[in-house]
Amino acid sequence: MPKKLSLQNAKKQVVEYMIYIITMVITVALLLSFNMIIFSEEIAAIINEKSILPLILITVSVLVVLVISALVKHITVFMVRKRSREFGLYMLLGVENNDIAKMFMFENYFIYVFVLIIGVFIGTLFYQILKAVICQMYATIYYFNFEFSSKAIILTLVFFLLFPLAQVVVSVSSMYEICYT
Repeated sequence: MPKKLSLQNAKKQVVEYMIYIITMVITVALLLSFNMIIFSEEIAAIINEKSILPLILITVSVLVVLVISALVKHITVFMVRKRSREFGLYMLLGVENNDIAKMFMFENYFIYVFVLIIGVFIGTLFYQILKAVICQMYATIYYFNFEFSSKAIILTLVFFLLFPLAQVVVSVSSMYEICYT
């Protein structure tokens, strides 16, 4: 029951939190494209010298993760506060607090999976744009070719998993604060 209700609520939340979802998709796309540049053998061959570009991209990725984690924290608090009446109604109907928290987390899980799938697709396209810019900077010919970097996707997943971690901590404390104060 909670999973079915979570899926229905997640579909409703997609429309309601479109700006948040678009922000997360752009974040995933940026992180993936930066990580693909870091692990690209073609880019390494173009640069052909010791460059600080990978270090800069890793630093930017970490900064993006920190900023987006703060954003996720604030939006999670906003979502919990906005839906506090709904959660209160569930409590009045006898739904356990653990089930309400699980339902909220499942909703966010569905939204995150959606964001991740769309972000990976857009990130591979954005990587091609960044690769074209780097080729232009180093005066080499740009060739469009589809690349798949498992290392880049794994690193992006690691970064992406930091967002829900921040959200879990904040949502549990926020739900406790709203429900019991």
